[in-house]
Amino acid sequence: MNTIIHKNILRKRMLWLVMIGLAVYLIQERITIVFTESVNATILWHSNAEIKLWDFANYRLEEEKITDELKQYTRNGYLTVTKRVACMDGQLLEKRELEYYCDNFLIGKAKTKSMTGNPLTPFEYNGRVPDNYVFLLGDHPDSYDSRYWGFAEKDTLIRGIRII
Repeated sequence: MNTIIHKNILRKRMLWLVMIGLAVYLIQERITIVFTESVNATILWHSNAEIKLWDFANYRLEEEKITDELKQYTRNGYLTVTKRVACMDGQLLEKRELEYYCDNFLIGKAKTKSMTGNPLTPFEYNGRVPDNYVFLLGDHPDSYDSRYWGFAEKDTLIRGIRII
């Protein structure tokens, strides 16, 4: 009798493990877990909805745009970063000294050195954001974002909805 009860308990546990494993498999491509302080979010759910101003977005930063400090985190020649869309295509982006403005609204300030003291070169641009491109910013003042590597192609972004 005990053997039958133990087998039933084992079957139920195995069923739970299979269900949990299936759930993890199905959602792994639908979430992003943010491990840095770059944005004020921990877990994002991917959305197919159109990208809007101040949405979270995942962007694949190509190797030529990655600083030496960040190269250790690359995977297959790129680094996926999570930022916010701070200026959209068609909006006026202006750099005044080290400050960036989108339609005359201050959105961020660049630095000339990283947190470790390495030199940074701020992105130079004044004009309308080109079609199908956006300017991305992190929430943290030391975020490595469009202030240093320029525009991101809108078609390559994955919109994220903040869960936590």
